[in-house]
Amino acid sequence: MNKKLIILTSVLALILLVSGCQTMPSAGNSYDMIRENARYSANHTLCLQIDNEDYRNFCFGVVKKDISFCDNIKDIDIKDRCYFELPLEFDVCNKITDDNSLKGECMLNYALVTQNASFCETIPDAIYPAEDPEPLRNREENPTTLRDNCYLGIRLKTNDTSLCDNIIIESNKQYCLNPSIT
Repeated sequence: MNKKLIILTSVLALILLVSGCQTMPSAGNSYDMIRENARYSANHTLCLQIDNEDYRNFCFGVVKKDISFCDNIKDIDIKDRCYFELPLEFDVCNKITDDNSLKGECMLNYALVTQNASFCETIPDAIYPAEDPEPLRNREENPTTLRDNCYLGIRLKTNDTSLCDNIIIESNKQYCLNPSIT
């Protein structure tokens, strides 16, 4: 049994080595690797290997699941990513300042996990233009795919077809109304 464990561990180490973990070109990527290793091993002391204060706080925040470390990050993009990777809470989603992706994804995930469609409406407009590559701020002209996906996702979990009325993209609405999907 111990021999199998040693072989399995050796194979996993080899896969990590071959996958390029030792040859990441930028500091940000190596910081990400250290953070992921610390998270999956549940060993926050690995974060001490990070010499950049913002990335180190990001690592501690995610590994310890402690928002105060994220709050202390100066770089807004790193801070937003830290909030995004914390355990899912609506108040944490609202701390994300990047209205164009992470905040919407966080709110979508929260709504789907809680199966509460009222949170779908909090997803910011014009996150991902559905058909038009030029982002418009008018919801009727350019609906958010994330908001439609939020209603659709909850409908699939709850079979509440009334949620389909909130979907703006017609093809998504027709799919949502299809009684054969569950």
